[in-house]
Amino acid sequence: MKRIQKMRKERNLSLRQLGALCDPPVCASYICYAEHGLVLGNGQAGRIADALGWVGDPSELFEEVPDVEDR
Repeated sequence: MKRIQKMRKERNLSLRQLGALCDPPVCASYICYAEHGLVLGNGQAGRIADALGWVGDPSELFEEVPDVEDR
């Protein structure tokens, strides 16, 4: 599971809700693509990182992390 998806689910956000929290908004389909392997540009990744409260490098959102169910 990508970190972006894990963080979104931990916050109980839909793809559309997360996209709407971005400034300016990011299309839900781009977020879905990112969760499944497409790396977004720095602008979109930065806006998503801000919306999620991520303080690290936005590219780290696309790294694989253990799923809670995998533990």
